[in-house]
Amino acid sequence: MLGESHAGWDKKARFLADAVGGTAEPLQPRFHASEHILADGRTRGALREYLADAAGSPGLPDPVVRFRPLLEAARKIPGQPFAVLAGGSLEPRDRDRALYSAFRESVADHNHRRPDNRIVRGIGGSYLIGANHAARRSPDGASAATTTALLESDGWPTRIVRFTVNAPIGEPIADESGETTYLPFEDARLEPLAGGAAIDLLPILNRVADGRIFHADLRAPESPFALVREAGGASIPFNTLFDYVLHLP
Repeated sequence: MLGESHAGWDKKARFLADAVGGTAEPLQPRFHASEHILADGRTRGALREYLADAAGSPGLPDPVVRFRPLLEAARKIPGQPFAVLAGGSLEPRDRDRALYSAFRESVADHNHRRPDNRIVRGIGGSYLIGANHAARRSPDGASAATTTALLESDGWPTRIVRFTVNAPIGEPIADESGETTYLPFEDARLEPLAGGAAIDLLPILNRVADGRIFHADLRAPESPFALVREAGGASIPFNTLFDYVLHLP
């Protein structure tokens, strides 16, 4: 599970494309699912056509087109053993369950069309979704299960990564009427469990990464991430929500 702030898509697309390059190896991932790809017939059809077209036809809807480098990498592997799955939904209510259902439907659709390349529980892969949906439990303390919790209850083993990127505020995302609906930027603020001023994690990660991809295991009991929580969230140690942090400079 790759839990993100919805920002820095160009860097994420290039990173994921590089990761796909090793899929010929047995231990490499076999699929990537994304909240940015709607799990509807039109989008799935456009995605299949693009992956099947040797010339790489340009007919990709937004926001799928943002991840063209990933699709290019998957399309070029002989036999296309790497699957790109729709994992998004427009359902505004109970987003966690909507994303869970979108992923399940896309897996079922893929397995029906590619019985020679089935995706099953335990196979390596990734699912890019919003950080609150990827967390092991709701950062604000809500009792409803997150998308990750629903997948785990369905038998999917998970490792949860807080996927951050050095992304200042980007171009606003507008709806059809021109109204701004989202302002993309990396939001990685934490607060001490004991109380105190908020900590902006982004400049710390940028400094530690020093221009390179950086990752860290958060799970150790003595981890400093056991002493902080999501800014504005419930008193839940950050390292019980996420197992790792992965940062793109």
